[in-house]
Amino acid sequence: MTYRVVRCFPVLAVLLAGVTAGAAAQNAPLPPRPSVGFPPAISLMFGFSGYGDRAGYFDTTGSKWTESLGNGPILVGRVQSPLGRRFALHAGGAVTRRTLRQDQDGNPQFTSNYKVLSLRVDGGLLFRFKPAAPMYFGGAFTYLRHGSAPVIEASDHVTTETGFGLGVGVDFGRRPGSNIFGRAEYWSYWMTPKADSLVGPFVLRSRARDATLSVGITYLLSIRPSAPRTR
Repeated sequence: MTYRVVRCFPVLAVLLAGVTAGAAAQNAPLPPRPSVGFPPAISLMFGFSGYGDRAGYFDTTGSKWTESLGNGPILVGRVQSPLGRRFALHAGGAVTRRTLRQDQDGNPQFTSNYKVLSLRVDGGLLFRFKPAAPMYFGGAFTYLRHGSAPVIEASDHVTTETGFGLGVGVDFGRRPGSNIFGRAEYWSYWMTPKADSLVGPFVLRSRARDATLSVGITYLLSIRPSAPRTR
């Protein structure tokens, strides 16, 4: 009899282990929820902006004369809000103060001492192929307001332009538990130039391509808890 009981011990142990494992599985924490690619955040960046030709013409010798804003530093701010795991809504603003310039065949001929204050506002979508991928892409509708016409040979008053932009960015230096990391962005903008009362042979371009390269920091407005969830 004792021998039979002893022989049952392994079977009882296996059954007990199975019951214990089942109970533990019921109470075991689940893996963390998948993170979103764009948590709520704000970014502040400093960079360099370039501006496409707003007006121009060809003279009798075949030389190409163009007018635009000078290139220079720009201050950029952006906010983002998640839209699913890989997308986000974003809105941004940028401000710069640039001189007016006139070129002949790409060579500067005249630069005005007067500086134009320009404000860019844009908004649209951001996208990552994977939520944890550092690189992302974006698109935006864009509004650009100049304190004065962005060409020399035009009437001097507030001028607004509209267009769209495409961008690529990368996040770097991000660490678990930290809500601050680095961000770099490059955006190209295709704007429709506007100006009134152009002087001489200058005519407006149908499209001007601007560009901005900026680097700065991003601050997460909230950090998803790292503790695993339970049932």
